[in-house]
Amino acid sequence: MNLRAIAAADPDTPERQRNCGIVPVGSQVEIRIKDGGAYYCGVETCGNVWLCPVCSSKIHHRGAEELRTALAVWESASHTASLVTITVPHDVDDPLSRLINAGWAAWKKVTAGAAWQRLKQRLGIRGHIMALELTWGDDHGWHPHYHVLLVHNERLDAGAIAAVHGHIHSRLTASCRNFGLREPDPLHGVRIDANVSDPAVGAYLAKGGDWMPAEELTRGDLKTGRTGSRTPLQVLADYYATGDLSDRELWREYSRVTRGLAAVRWSRGLRAIMLGPAAEPERTDEELAAEEVHGDLIAVVPVPVWSIIRLACLDHAVLIAAETGGLDAVNRLIGSASCGPPPRRELPRRRLASSSRLPQPTVPVGRGT
Repeated sequence: MNLRAIAAADPDTPERQRNCGIVPVGSQVEIRIKDGGAYYCGVETCGNVWLCPVCSSKIHHRGAEELRTALAVWESASHTASLVTITVPHDVDDPLSRLINAGWAAWKKVTAGAAWQRLKQRLGIRGHIMALELTWGDDHGWHPHYHVLLVHNERLDAGAIAAVHGHIHSRLTASCRNFGLREPDPLHGVRIDANVSDPAVGAYLAKGGDWMPAEELTRGDLKTGRTGSRTPLQVLADYYATGDLSDRELWREYSRVTRGLAAVRWSRGLRAIMLGPAAEPERTDEELAAEEVHGDLIAVVPVPVWSIIRLACLDHAVLIAAETGGLDAVNRLIGSASCGPPPRRELPRRRLASSSRLPQPTVPVGRGT
């Protein structure tokens, strides 16, 4: 199911997202493949981490890579970190905007004032990384929760964990009261998985398999809702499959509320603290989504042929063909959609030099011969 095309078909979808993966930025579009996954180069990217499943995957993947590297460097210096999950109480009638604003206001209260500064100094907390995750449940409505990785010098003992929990829970309670929400549960409102990145507990698993703290914090695009709950992209897929108008309204509410929100935030200066001289400047979501991943070049598609692919709605099918059958499968698929074979095109010699795997001397795009 091509969720990017489904999202783009909604009339409320911003124009930039409608153009994502469709509008060429030059005279040709490239088909490349990396780690078994095919993708297009030379088309616009929207960089929307919330609404576009393709850009979201790129952004989250790069975020997880950066965080894994930072945690590895941090651990190598005998430091550690703790994962805090903050859940705002929610009912089926609570609007998503109120819940997100309550959670964000709560964290601002946590980190404001002298009490937090004293706690940071006493426990050696150097900063934090914060990520927002959202699901929908038919019984209790929107379920926003914040994952916060507290980065600190030494392991937290039981007393330190209790101090952090009490500080955060009291501020969350005050924020919920201000926004007209129920009081958060002491156990489920604030959960702390302490010292998760310490080498002694390096096998920490948040989701089973090899799901590690970096993925828990940054890879919301890979998660699926627990029983009785759905991710926003699952809501979109269900609307497409059933035509349920309530799912359409949920998707549109989600689209409006998440506009302009960051999926992951690092506290000021933390990258330099964790990575030292290796720290790179922070990149925007748009820059991360547009970044080339240097996959193997399969074919070059001239814009007229790209127009045939788009008119036949084959852009998703072409990628599947590239993954399963390579260039020959792509040629057969494009040829079957066109009135006649498009002109044979040669890749420039400088292109061929960049990939020894490409057939010599030409790479035709169109009907196979």
